[in-house]
Amino acid sequence: MSHAPDYLSMSAFAAPMTPRPAQHILAASNDNAMSSAERSALGQQILACWLPPQGAVPVTVAFSLDRSGRPVAGSVTLRGTGQGMAKASYHAAKRAVLRCGRGGFDLPVEKYAKWRNIELTFDPERTNLR
Repeated sequence: MSHAPDYLSMSAFAAPMTPRPAQHILAASNDNAMSSAERSALGQQILACWLPPQGAVPVTVAFSLDRSGRPVAGSVTLRGTGQGMAKASYHAAKRAVLRCGRGGFDLPVEKYAKWRNIELTFDPERTNLR
């Protein structure tokens, strides 16, 4: 293999009661991949479906999207180990991606090469639910 996949690394948090600036919601490893507004919009779409379990721990999932923005069947995988609460947290994150992606995420098709492979970190510790 000549190079690693072009993954867009982001962090997602449970939907806060008050809006956060985009840079605090999502941070991409490659600024040329998608605009801050596009990353934020994708994160907000997924956050709408994320219901972390009690005692959830941060987990990172990777998945691929087809050109219509739908998750590719069987592509949602856990990065790291899936023991204990990590396994339950992973399943909650996977459900969020699949549930919200069922109709396709609203992404610019002309940037497909930049968003077709996503790596997303779900971190319940960074939640602001007051």
